[in-house]
Amino acid sequence: MRISLLLSVLSVGTFAAACATTTSGTSSSEATNATDLQLARSSVTLINGKCTTCHTAGEDDIRGWGVSLQAIDAQCLDTSLALTAQQRVDCLKDPDTQEFSAARLGLYASGVGQPLFEDLFKAAYGADAYAAPYAAFKSAAGMPAGNRPSFDASGFATIRSWAQKGEPNLDDVINTPGSSACVPSTTPELSAHIASMATEGWGARLADASTPMARCGSATAAADCLTSLADLTPTWGAAGTTQTLRQLRALTGRSSYWVRSSADGRYAAFGGSPSKIVDLESDTTQITVSAPYDPGFFPNNDGFSFAGTSQGISVCRQSVLLNAFATTHNVTFTEAGCSHVIDTVYQSIGASLDGSLYFMATGSHTNDAGSSSGPLSAAFGDTATTTLTPMFNDGTKYVPGTNVLVSVPNEGDQQLSPSNKILVTRFGQDGTTAGYHLRMLTPTITPAAAGGQPTVTVDAKVVGTVCIAGGKGQMSFNERFLAVHQYTSNTSDIYVNDLKTGEQIRVTKMAAGQHALYPHFRADGWLYFLVRDGNTGKETLVGSDVSLHRP
Repeated sequence: MRISLLLSVLSVGTFAAACATTTSGTSSSEATNATDLQLARSSVTLINGKCTTCHTAGEDDIRGWGVSLQAIDAQCLDTSLALTAQQRVDCLKDPDTQEFSAARLGLYASGVGQPLFEDLFKAAYGADAYAAPYAAFKSAAGMPAGNRPSFDASGFATIRSWAQKGEPNLDDVINTPGSSACVPSTTPELSAHIASMATEGWGARLADASTPMARCGSATAAADCLTSLADLTPTWGAAGTTQTLRQLRALTGRSSYWVRSSADGRYAAFGGSPSKIVDLESDTTQITVSAPYDPGFFPNNDGFSFAGTSQGISVCRQSVLLNAFATTHNVTFTEAGCSHVIDTVYQSIGASLDGSLYFMATGSHTNDAGSSSGPLSAAFGDTATTTLTPMFNDGTKYVPGTNVLVSVPNEGDQQLSPSNKILVTRFGQDGTTAGYHLRMLTPTITPAAAGGQPTVTVDAKVVGTVCIAGGKGQMSFNERFLAVHQYTSNTSDIYVNDLKTGEQIRVTKMAAGQHALYPHFRADGWLYFLVRDGNTGKETLVGSDVSLHRP
């Protein structure tokens, strides 16, 4: 295909919605306003039909996606730009990571399968060689995630034309739910649960089993671990907080979305293209993972998960990870110990203390790429639900059961406590309304008929509320602490909430352009998080012993 022909294809949608038909007695401006209003209604209906099954699609989300689409037009696709087809393809990549991503494309992520992009890749690579790079582009940047079908040509053309006009009338056709005030609360049930988990939770159980913790050597107390690593407390520690920050790993390259670590703190997993898992007991050892999103680890140190596999979310036994480090240095999710669980993204995993039941929590969530300039959207809607997928260990792999739906109106970003007993959901739009509900999960398991899986039902009672703006909340292994990262202007910081005392503890003090992100605990109480420094382009995995200093 000649580049001139390609440019004519690129320009078709840009001006298609610019003309409005007028009728007798109706002014041109009135007709244009009516057309724009209908275009907004049609576009938001299409977006809600495809996008809200995984994440929020509130006003701020849609506005940001439209801005990104316009940026792609201006920088990469505009017909007046003197760019070759290959340069246009390269322009679609994130300028910092040089990787394709949905965040970079905005609403164009919903059209990666359209002729617009296929023709561009054909022009760049040739008709005989474009298939592989085009498939990689669609896998890395396409939305909806997983194997969900995207918009047809007509729907994509509607959304594209509306975004190119600046998304007129968006605020007229969309509501922002979840604006009620946040009132902190606790209950005797939550207090009793915290007291029980101190000696019966997964942290205590792994300690009783003498599970080695990363970088502890011969130390017998968690506070004495990681002492050989660089002290970052003067650099990033919040003033007045008793803690030590340790540099776990200076990373090479740029990660994508969140970071999670194994229960023993040895393996840290980072989303990306490709995703990676590093061994923190080794200075160099790492493996690649054939899935771009959302790593997770089982709290009993027996498995891990990723989203964005060929079948959505897949889980594997920990033996698959150990074998990959010893041999292939790659996880493909075709290994014998792996299984498909659910076709979506963004998950959390818990395990019952008796080993009989594992839950994976999925549902409506807010995309959080680690670069927000203010409080995250919480436009989950009054029909929001969390899906709990039971999983059972058959001795070789984890087998999913029948999904259980939990109604959580105007709440999302669901995360499970390690024991499966607490479901954490986020709500609210700003500092005065934002917070987290803690629901006590009480499952009932009905034994399976021959050859089938048990049936599970769940009661979910709110037992506590924490009021703070933040990202996805992560509970400690003793289930006393809730950690979040909070955005303010051009930075973000880590906070820990002591559910026993109600105290909020600031962990970091980041400078402008620096983001502390994705906090999560390991079993002995050390808190891990990522520092992404936009001023230097470097990323660092950091550990804090802040919870170990709480009486």
